This record gives sequence, structure tokens and C-alpha cells, in this order.
Amino acid sequence: FESGSEPIAPDAAHWGYEEGYVRNQERQYYTNDIRNAFLQDGFLHVEAHRHEPGTYPVGSHPGQDGSISSASLTSRSRVQFLYGRAEMRGRIDTQLGSWPAFWTLGASGEWPDRGECDIMEYYQGKLLFNVAWWLRGDARWTPRWDGESVPLDSLPPGWEAELHTWVMEWDPAGVRLFMDDVLYNEWDSSRDRGDGSIEGFQQEHFFILNQAIGGKAGGDATNVTYPTSYEVDYVRVYEKSP
Repeated sequence: FESGSEPIAPDAAHWGYEEGYVRNQERQYYTNDIRNAFLQDGFLHVEAHRHEPGTYPVGSHPGQDGSISSASLTSRSRVQFLYGRAEMRGRIDTQLGSWPAFWTLGASGEWPDRGECDIMEYYQGKLLFNVAWWLRGDARWTPRWDGESVPLDSLPPGWEAELHTWVMEWDPAGVRLFMDDVLYNEWDSSRDRGDGSIEGFQQEHFFILNQAIGGKAGGDATNVTYPTSYEVDYVRVYEKSP
């Protein structure tokens, strides 16, 4: 991400915004406000902020009192790819209640049949490397997961203060997920084949880069210090040639 000393908005040719209370009963109201997602000093900053209750619309789940704003950037219809390598280098917020992620969704179909890949996901003291899919006969909106997790306290002291690189390698045979050149999960696409449903990883995917707070998995967000800090050095995509 190229930028100077003054904050500027992410490039609209690459990134759009999700807005509102989008998923997982999370506390934040997603906005397109530059204070929640901005480029400055060479980094993309994705931040959750605290406000007076009612600053944003009130949601229907606990904690959705309109007092927390954040950003969820999506490349849908802007940057999509089919097979190749995707990289994100960044520094994430590891407070209890913080739920940063960099992930993909299939461009077509209903979730989870469309396919989901969590290249980087963090909550409640652990990093996750997940693939989700669906087979005919499964309950609607009920994914099959192939997930691996790494406890934060198993990593070197001070890990959270450093920049790290997450990678998705993807071809017709499957998905491989790395962090700092270590393979953490490998998924075989034959597991999503032969039932007549969508083969979610045989279609284009787009990216979501977001900072969530609390919700179903984020944990107790009572003591989160704002603004949160999710800093992205770069996102790079290398699409496989036909």
C-alpha cells in the first residue's frame, strides 16, 4: 500500500466496503469512514473505534448499541482470482475481543456451498487456518470445516508486535495455508466433489479484510482498548496462468 503522511482512502478500484451489522452477532457497525480504514505511512490501517452509544444504528444483538465502528473491505467484483497465490503481510490486534481476518469467499452461490478460506483469522488467543465447504444433504448454512489453530502463547514472545506473512496457495487439487513460510493446513478439493452441489474452490474467489469485535467467536469485548490496530503492509495476488 503506497501512501504518504496524510491518511487517504483505500483504492476504490480494488476495495469496496461492507456496511452495517453484517455477520456473527458482532458488536461493530461497519462503515466506509476513512477513520476506520485508511492508508498512511505505507500501511493500510483497519481500526475499530469507540463512540457514544447511538452514534450508529442500534442492532438486534447484545453489544450492538451503535458505539463501535470498524471496517470490512471487500474486493468483490473488483479483484477476484481463480487459482494461484495470495499473500498478506501485516500486524494484527490480539486483544481479547478483537477478531481480525483476511479471507476469501466464492464469487457465486450461497454460503457455505460457495466456499470460504480463512487465510488469517485470530480470536481468543489463537490463530486459525480454515477451509469451509458444503455437500448436498447437509443442513442449510451448515459448513464442513477443515481447520487448524495455533495458540498465540505457543509462538515466540513479542510475536504480536512484529509483521507476519500469511499465504494461500490454491490450485484445482486444493488449498495450502502458510504463515511465515510454515505450512499449517492443507485441504484436498476432492472432499467437495461428486454430490452435484457447487464446487466452491473451482470458481473465482474475492477477498475480505476486516476488523471485527466480539460476536459469536471474538470473545468478551468488554475491556477492548480503542482504537484497535490492524496494519497491513501489502496484499498481493498472483493468479495462475491458464
